[in-house]
Amino acid sequence: MATPQASGPEAGTARASGHRWSLGAQVPGSPAGLRRRAYPGFAVITLFLALAAFSTALLTFHRQAGVAELDRYDGAFDTSQTAVELLRLQADLAASPKEEGSAANGSGATAAAEGISLAEIQLRLDILVNRIAVMRVGENSQRLPTPGAEALLGQLAAVLEGAERHRDDPEALREWLDQLRRFNPAVIRLAASAHLRSREKLDEARNALDRDFLFFRLLVLGLILSGAVTLALLWRQNRRMGRQALTDALTGLPNRAAFNQWIAGCPAGGPAALLLVNLDDFKAVSDTGPHADGDTVLRTVGARLRAVLPAGDRVCRLGGDEFAVLRMTAPAATGAAAAVPLDALALRLLRAVEMEVPLTSRSIVPCASIGIAQVPGSDVGMLIRDASLALEEAKRSGGGQFRFFAPAMLRGMEERRTLEADLVRALRQGEFVLYYQPQIDLRDGHVNGYEALLRWQHPVRGLIPPDLFIPLAEETGLIVPIGDWVLGEACREAATWCAGTAGGVLPKVAVNLSARQVAGDALPITVARALAASGLEAGRLELEITESALLEDGDAARILAGLRELGISIALDDFGTGFASLSTLRRFPFSKIKVDRSFVRDMATSPEARAIVQGVSELAQRLGMVTTAEGLETTALVEMARELGCNEGQGYYFGRPAPVARLHASAATICATCDTAGS
Repeated sequence: MATPQASGPEAGTARASGHRWSLGAQVPGSPAGLRRRAYPGFAVITLFLALAAFSTALLTFHRQAGVAELDRYDGAFDTSQTAVELLRLQADLAASPKEEGSAANGSGATAAAEGISLAEIQLRLDILVNRIAVMRVGENSQRLPTPGAEALLGQLAAVLEGAERHRDDPEALREWLDQLRRFNPAVIRLAASAHLRSREKLDEARNALDRDFLFFRLLVLGLILSGAVTLALLWRQNRRMGRQALTDALTGLPNRAAFNQWIAGCPAGGPAALLLVNLDDFKAVSDTGPHADGDTVLRTVGARLRAVLPAGDRVCRLGGDEFAVLRMTAPAATGAAAAVPLDALALRLLRAVEMEVPLTSRSIVPCASIGIAQVPGSDVGMLIRDASLALEEAKRSGGGQFRFFAPAMLRGMEERRTLEADLVRALRQGEFVLYYQPQIDLRDGHVNGYEALLRWQHPVRGLIPPDLFIPLAEETGLIVPIGDWVLGEACREAATWCAGTAGGVLPKVAVNLSARQVAGDALPITVARALAASGLEAGRLELEITESALLEDGDAARILAGLRELGISIALDDFGTGFASLSTLRRFPFSKIKVDRSFVRDMATSPEARAIVQGVSELAQRLGMVTTAEGLETTALVEMARELGCNEGQGYYFGRPAPVARLHASAATICATCDTAGS
């Protein structure tokens, strides 16, 4: 990720925190906010309508029961029947025999001829008495049409009870009949009033029932409309959520879920090609500026990729700083997508990414790497795997380029996986060993110390040099436990060494630290444990750190200063090959500078190399530091390093790295001299 210009306090700073996505807050008046408020409103309205409809249904049922009750007992019918029975009784009495004797001599024959008998008259009387009694009992008395109806019926019932006393007295019977006739107008008015009141009640009940039915229909209609609106909103919401589920919130591009759907929807044979696009050094963007800068870069890159994409091809954001371009059409298909070769498409995508992106206080030029896989008819999972391998190869090649998948990449991946599994086993089963290379004082030729170099004694491959497995250990994170083991083992073995100088000074042991070991606050604890477990004096331990490890951790100066206070020496390894400036020598508490072997090797043929080595030696001397020349292999180089001011030398001229047993053998004479002097 190139940065043509930078300004402001954020420039040059580094933060350990990762990139955080800022999705933005919803504006209260936005359509999304209005929709969120509308959904609960419609739900409340629907619930209210449902409750109202339920209540109306109960009320309607109650009113229907009332109408049914009116139909089941009608006071008008009983009153009318009472009036009819009263008139029939009077008519029958008027047609009955005048006296008992005439009934025996033939008048009874006349009555019988008219179809009226005393039994029928008695039946009429009983019916009338019973009907009046029913009307005056219980709730029926409350249904009488007028307030005086109860008294009227009571008087009529009292008159009817005297029928038995007047059966044998014709004159009294006629008077009794006249009494009954006086009730006719009142009973008829009572029947008419009952009919009128019954009609009014029935009309009132039916009108109320009609109103309830109308209100119920309106509620049901409102409920249907509200339900329809709610369903429409839910449908739109589901569609919107479906689109959101398939859309990246930051860039607006389809996301990984959409990519999976594309893959699942591919025809038989799978997609034609897959291009994985990954931004190079994207973490530096958010670490050296506001987090919003990272969002701006991702949005801009996503828009550019979409803009330059041929018709028929699809682009999505898989996550983080990784994008995918999927070519759905087969290579033989016609159209714009088929007309653009994959290498030309990849180059177009790279050029689109590598354009300046203005940020809040600076501008940057992003870079990207692309991995391409095109295996028509292969498994989709293999296509993704192949594109990922090609992307890793483009990254390892320096970035800013594209790579097509090749079968050799797959073989390399399988070898790396096997080697990774073997690394885990080697750490667990103790297959690592330490070799030591002496560091010689160029003034008197005595051993000042030994650098511990890691080797792997593989049970099948034999002795494996570190350049074949250390990079993999750093990528997988195994370098931390391996480095901790190296530190502890080197301290333990160094504690058993004899003196390596004429003055009887015990040699130091130098241990290389990786960038991951320097990062964080665990290093001082690890070093303290190694020293305590081995019994090695802190002054005999030297830690070698590269320039790149210092640049990756902003707290390295504080951590190294704490170790320096304990008496531990700190050496800057491979000086001149990294990005360290002279300010690095002032910021960090180094006690030694190790000049890289690339300068030392060229001293015999390059005046520039000699000038650099001499300048570093003089600078280190003025700063109170020791200068070590690495890679000394000939007598001429040793003499030249001594003449240029180097204090120490290290290389094959003095000895190749060897296991600790050979160190004991080569130091036997020195040990004997030390013992004799001590006795």
